[in-house]
Amino acid sequence: MKMSNRWWITVTLVFSLPALRSAAPDQNRLPGLIQEIRRMKNGFNINTMYSVALSLPVNHWYDLSGVTKPTAQEGQGIKNGEVFRNSRLSMATVLTTTRPPTHAEWRVLNNLHLQSNDGDLFVIFAHASPCDANCANPGSPRNIIDLINNVINRGAWRDKAFVFENIFTPRGQQIADKNKLKQALRDLGTSSIGLANIFRCFQSKRTRRFRCTSCATGGDVTDDCVNYNA
Repeated sequence: MKMSNRWWITVTLVFSLPALRSAAPDQNRLPGLIQEIRRMKNGFNINTMYSVALSLPVNHWYDLSGVTKPTAQEGQGIKNGEVFRNSRLSMATVLTTTRPPTHAEWRVLNNLHLQSNDGDLFVIFAHASPCDANCANPGSPRNIIDLINNVINRGAWRDKAFVFENIFTPRGQQIADKNKLKQALRDLGTSSIGLANIFRCFQSKRTRRFRCTSCATGGDVTDDCVNYNA
């Protein structure tokens, strides 16, 4: 056999090998998952900031059929300030009895242990994008970057995503500084999640369509992820 023929066979075999990793979470399929989370929250009449962490089995990345959801009684407990946890789902609301309030994302992620297998997807959903003062501030004792890293380092997920719906608004203000919003997402992107796996899923004011968009564009933050009028 000629050398060129052996080279061609080798190249063919290499490119024919199945992919050992899945692609990143598909932003075109994320809306269905996030709308299921919203329906679950609405079913418990939760009308405040909330967060959910999920370990989704390999064949159920974009729906909740592979996890056990809270019962109505457990949902009432979440509404009243309890942190709900089972092997694949954790959910909590903001705790306003502390000063400053303890954000829902921090409560969900603190001491979180979820079941995970190779092929599963780890998802953190937050009502709003991270604040620059605490959640995404590496120097804050209430930052979620360290918590995210701890959870992911203990797990065996194939991939992961951080998803938020609304843009963070500081207490007593109508909007936040866009540069601070961008920096918060950049800082969150330094976690094991990575900026490329941060998404905003929301009903667009321009199209009235519920859609998801990656918060990474050209190595920086996508405008729709910091634009209140998107």
